[in-house]
Amino acid sequence: MKDKYCWSRAVEFYETDRAGVVHFSNYYRWMEAAEHAWWQDVGLAESLQSSEMDWPRVQAEMKFLGPLRFGDRVEVTLRMKKLGETSLNYHCEIRKNGRYELLGEGEMVVVCLQGGKKKGLPEAVRKAFAIS
Repeated sequence: MKDKYCWSRAVEFYETDRAGVVHFSNYYRWMEAAEHAWWQDVGLAESLQSSEMDWPRVQAEMKFLGPLRFGDRVEVTLRMKKLGETSLNYHCEIRKNGRYELLGEGEMVVVCLQGGKKKGLPEAVRKAFAIS
């Protein structure tokens, strides 16, 4: 059981704009990359790629509180905010690695679908992300 996960890597040049600041869209990409790494870490990566179930993001929001630049180390922390009957709600914090200052904060809601219809979260998913 893990209700929190931290993922980090260096900011790449292609992720920046002409001013040398990370383009806002990358904050969303990193949130999803951290989610995928978390699923892999708990042994559920194949669930995201299953042809039986889909995991669409139905809501995503991000507050942009400060810049990141090429070469900075981005640190993304995901917390499981809520496990619903058919959905997971993540809370995300983005920082420059090793610093306390919050540079991005957001949430993402993911729904479990089977055959295009909402389905209850599989027990393995519920167990892996149980909130303590």
